[in-house]
This record gives sequence, C-alpha cells and structure tokens, in this order.
Amino acid sequence: MHDRALWYPTVTATNASGATTALVGSPRTIADSILDYIDLGADLISIRGYDNYNDAVDYGRHVLPLVREGIREREDAKRKAAA
Repeated sequence: MHDRALWYPTVTATNASGATTALVGSPRTIADSILDYIDLGADLISIRGYDNYNDAVDYGRHVLPLVREGIREREDAKRKAAA
C-alpha cells in the first residue's frame, strides 16, 4: 500500500529514533490515509504530534470528524450491500 500522507524524511535524519514519521496534508488527506489503514484491518491507530497538545486539538477538530464520517459511510455501505 502507498500511504498518501506519510512523510518520513526525519527517519533518515534521526536514524529512526523517536517519533520520526508524520501524516501530512489537508485534514481530508490525513483522514483518508487513516481510513486506508482501517480498510486494511487496523483497529488501533496511534496518533502523536510533534506539538502534542495543539496537534491533538487540531486532530480532534479537523481530522477525527472526517474519519468518523468515513467510518459511518463504510458501515452504511456494508449494511446496504447486506440488505
């Protein structure tokens, strides 16, 4: 799978120490990336920002509503397909 939002130049720069990858892009791009992982079977995704508090606030305001919407759409599609 190609992750549409994974950014990892810091992996090389830090020799993979600490929090070295990031999902970058618009809230929609990041939400779609998270939904891709869910579609692949992930049921736990750990999100941590470089600025923990402000990044958590931004995720809660801008990304998580889109992820929830995407999950609802997928669940609705499954229900319709099963009917």
